Amino acid sequence: MNIHRFLALILILPLSLLADADLEAIRKKAEQGDPEAVYEWAEALYWGRSGKHDLAQAGDFALVGALKKNPLAQYRYAIQQLLGQGVEQDVKAGFEQLHASVPGLQKLAEQNNADAHFKLGKLYQLGLINSNNFNPDDQRALESFRAAAAQGHVQAAFLAGQMFRLGLGTEKDVVQARELLKTSAAAGSVAAAFQLFDMHYSAGGEVVSETNALVYLKQAAEAGLREAEYLYGNTVGEGRLGLKPDQKAALPWMRKAAYQGQARAQFLLGLLYSTGGTEAGLKLNLKEAFYWLTLASRAEDAKTAKNASDRLVSVKKELDPLDQLDQLTRVGEYKPKLSLTTFNTTLGLENASLAISQSLRLDNLTFAAEGDDPDAMFSLGMFHLDQRQPQPALEWLKKAAGKKHAEAIEALGEEYISGSFGEPDFEEGAKWLKQAASQGSLPAQTRLGSLALTGKFPGTKPAEAVRWFRPAAEQGYAEAQTRLGGLLWQGDVVKQDLKNGMMWMRKAADQRYAFAEASLSTMYAQGLLGDEPDFTESAKWARRGAMQGDALAQRTLGLLYLEGKGVLEAKLPKRLDHKRLAYKWLTLAQRGGVQGLDPALNVLRKELQASDINNALAEASQFVPVVLYDPNNTGQTATQTDLKTILKNAAAGQAQAQLDLARLYAEGDGVEQSPVEAYKWFTLAFNQGLEEALTERSKLIKANGMGLDDIIAAKKLVRAFKPNK
Repeated sequence: MNIHRFLALILILPLSLLADADLEAIRKKAEQGDPEAVYEWAEALYWGRSGKHDLAQAGDFALVGALKKNPLAQYRYAIQQLLGQGVEQDVKAGFEQLHASVPGLQKLAEQNNADAHFKLGKLYQLGLINSNNFNPDDQRALESFRAAAAQGHVQAAFLAGQMFRLGLGTEKDVVQARELLKTSAAAGSVAAAFQLFDMHYSAGGEVVSETNALVYLKQAAEAGLREAEYLYGNTVGEGRLGLKPDQKAALPWMRKAAYQGQARAQFLLGLLYSTGGTEAGLKLNLKEAFYWLTLASRAEDAKTAKNASDRLVSVKKELDPLDQLDQLTRVGEYKPKLSLTTFNTTLGLENASLAISQSLRLDNLTFAAEGDDPDAMFSLGMFHLDQRQPQPALEWLKKAAGKKHAEAIEALGEEYISGSFGEPDFEEGAKWLKQAASQGSLPAQTRLGSLALTGKFPGTKPAEAVRWFRPAAEQGYAEAQTRLGGLLWQGDVVKQDLKNGMMWMRKAADQRYAFAEASLSTMYAQGLLGDEPDFTESAKWARRGAMQGDALAQRTLGLLYLEGKGVLEAKLPKRLDHKRLAYKWLTLAQRGGVQGLDPALNVLRKELQASDINNALAEASQFVPVVLYDPNNTGQTATQTDLKTILKNAAAGQAQAQLDLARLYAEGDGVEQSPVEAYKWFTLAFNQGLEEALTERSKLIKANGMGLDDIIAAKKLVRAFKPNK
């Protein structure tokens, strides 16, 4: 199994076996019907905290707690019903029980109950609770896990760490992930220890050292985790993580993993028996080789199965057919001897496969929709659309719309127009969009304006588009402001009004709406409001749009560099620096779908050296657009002040962070002063489009007396830079 897939499934229990006295006290209280104790005892039996599992008894005690309205017990019994673990599977009854548990879990969470926070986190994570229209809500899941982890909930710390590691519900942060996982591992989490080991390879030795990786891997192996036993044996045998190769010491771990059904361990064990693994202390034994290779040949992992099958061919040639039959009987009787820890990786929502999780989410959506929940109706309709099932999609969206569900009403309009339910039906689509618009939907108002403008709004003329754009524009909707500004500026379907056209375009551009920035750049270049074009303003707005990845803005910026208008004065003969930048921005624009740029690019190819073109293409490959438009129109601009954030964003290719980091290196503020590093980051920021970085780089060179060797060293760093994804 792929290690990342394994880490996504693994459960951290058992953390540590509860003391016998504690267990006995819980059991006695549970048998007396104490609501809290019956839940705790059910959990102990379910997860094997007493040293063994008893799923059936866990279900019995969870049912008692559920009947006593303990929400934690209701959750436990619901999950066993949904998955058929220890009780008869009953999906409908399971969801009824699960939904009944939610209000109680939420109340307990308000009282800061860690277990309730954790369980709600799982429901948010899988989309089994009404949040985000019954879609997975990683942000709320992470909030719940962190709330539980803050109170010492070890499983929650593990899952929160995993989310930080993968960037779910938050920005990816391997350092934060490591700290949460370390806390969880220190409290006995096998999965956290195993994941920390894996981070040594995926995130690097600076995050988890070689020494610590070995400690964490051994911790997981000694706890009986099948995958860890195999990998620890493999590490010992091959001498990785600072160890000397020792196949004899590796063999017991391989054997443990093989008995638990680890296919690669079974293959290696069979291979050793087939060759006589003297270094591992094994003698040639064809019967054992046949047995283990046959088991490995039936593995789900195709590569392991093929390797085992290929080796088995030679073993069969040397082994008596009667002996082969005896070993096949053994194979038929084989059952993996799962450790407590490995068995726990098969239990609960924590370890449900992706297919099971998706099936549960669909069942839950259906259950909630049939229970008259409009959010579920809407999400179920959208689910069927994704599955290309138009009829049930239409039925559920209409049911949700009948309950005034705003998103469903708008979705019906869009889907009728796009032809999701058959041929595009603009009349029916417009009807639903008008209903959404009447409820205040700014996107619907803007969409109706666009339909009117293109003649696809039955009963309206193109000039009536203004009537739909203006209300949304006046409420600050950037797309509507852009469309209204363009109409007034062009004057094709309404009376031309250059002043107000630019005013509306400027309002949208001030919100950092990239298409408006690109359009405003064109307006300034045309110069219709003044005596002559204002190329400086044109370049300013083109640069803003280009840095957000707008291809039209990139085209305008490239052409301005080509003509040397509105940009900083060229430093090189024949304006080669301008032409290199023009080539870069025009290349990005062409990659973004802008047509008709070949003539300009061909001119540049004739005037530039091959090395200049290669540098321009290298800079284009380093370009990372940063979208700054906030569709929620909060008016807030993200700021970055701490060094950790600046370093992270600069390494990801964000221009402003690169400029900020260059300034820190230039001043030695929080980092060791380094003109070479400052030059590197100033250059990268300029390549991303921040023109002021070039000016500050020139000042840096003069202030520090940077020589040719320094600049060459810095340029090497620039060329080697690759933005983190």
